[in-house]
Amino acid sequence: MAGSSSGGATGGLEGGEWGQPRWEGGGEEGEARVQVELCFDVGSPYSFVALEILLRYQHLWRLHLVLRPVLLGAVHKATGNAMPSAVPARGAWLLQDIARTTAFARLPRISPPPGFGSPRFTTLPCQRLLTALALQQGHDSPQLPVLTRSLFTAIWTTPSAAHSISTTSSSSSSSPSSSSSPSSSSPPSSSSSPSSACTPSLSSSAAPDLDHAATTSPPAPCSSIHPPRTDIAAPAFLRHACCQAGIPPSQQEALLSAVASPAVKHALAASTRAAIERGAFGVPTLFVAPTARPIRLATGATLSPSHRLMFFGSDRFEQMAWLLGLPWHGPCPPQASL
Repeated sequence: MAGSSSGGATGGLEGGEWGQPRWEGGGEEGEARVQVELCFDVGSPYSFVALEILLRYQHLWRLHLVLRPVLLGAVHKATGNAMPSAVPARGAWLLQDIARTTAFARLPRISPPPGFGSPRFTTLPCQRLLTALALQQGHDSPQLPVLTRSLFTAIWTTPSAAHSISTTSSSSSSSPSSSSSPSSSSPPSSSSSPSSACTPSLSSSAAPDLDHAATTSPPAPCSSIHPPRTDIAAPAFLRHACCQAGIPPSQQEALLSAVASPAVKHALAASTRAAIERGAFGVPTLFVAPTARPIRLATGATLSPSHRLMFFGSDRFEQMAWLLGLPWHGPCPPQASL
């Protein structure tokens, strides 16, 4: 899941500076400058970490964030890769590493769901649910990260820890300046909670209706009963995640009905094949490119919008920032809110 990364540019590793963008030409204030396409599976805790860090840096780095659900099992099969649990020693280490990684990223304590690593653990319906939403609203829809985070939280955290990540709270309109230097912030206090320290809030109210129907009544409250993680493929589990993401009941049913549709199945398969063809061998895999204007990389090469840099894992953001000349404040940048 997590591991090394590779880039599409070559050259020495000296000469780059954080926080000093090297964009060719000007640009409108607030214009997205970097597109990051995240290929992920909600069965990967490292994908959870990658999504959260991208959301924290979305404004600071002026990102155009594209979420691409894929099937991790299909990626592994096509590339000859395997789940970490296939190697017992690595599987045992993985649980320790997940705990350290999420603590470092200031996320709630991860609790692997029952059956994780076994053949009976499947995220197929979850990935289809996200694909259904992407087909209706687009892979860069503001609602897609909300539902994705809701699924990650429901799968990987206990009900008490899930409250540390808010998926329906109102968002802040402020964003940090992109000219900030890495030294301008100090590490967050260890006594701070993940939500107060650096977890961005995503506003479900900003997301458009799935069926564009006008409504004046608020969505029905979600059930306080957290569905068991023993069957994350169950409709009740998917419905609860939708509700936590602020999706009204009528729209929940439309999404759940689309999960088994041929269009959704084909779209998810196509996204998975495309990721493999572009070099993915696991998740999270990130494809990075400028949105409109070329950028001179820290290596000296120039990256154009028609080319992509590929990174693998949730631990390559510091390298990404250095390469692109973007500020890096660790996993918890200041004012990390949406």
